[in-house]
Amino acid sequence: MNVCRPVLDHPEDQLALVDRDGSWTWGELRAAAAAWAEVLAAAGVGPGERVALVAPASRQLVARYLAILALGAVAAPLNPTSPATELARELDLLRPALVVADPLTQSEVDQARRLARAAVA
Repeated sequence: MNVCRPVLDHPEDQLALVDRDGSWTWGELRAAAAAWAEVLAAAGVGPGERVALVAPASRQLVARYLAILALGAVAAPLNPTSPATELARELDLLRPALVVADPLTQSEVDQARRLARAAVA
């Protein structure tokens, strides 16, 4: 079964997600996931590639996750509260084609990348 299929089976105007910043209907969720799929595809994400997601639980996280799956890629959510040293280790093990972070987690991801590069040198 395609795990994205249930997203397509709901009426456009029916409530799909609620988070602290608001809510989306199924139509809005599908539109957000499609927009993210275009962004990720333009960044070179394709089938079988791993994409790390470092972001708190939100509507955007769900849209990004679905977009990754729709491209046939592998979504790898990482704990956004992890310290940079832990993220560096996880990213080293995962070796993602792309890391998607949000503004709240971007500085930790940047620091993790610096730590990972320093460990290789």
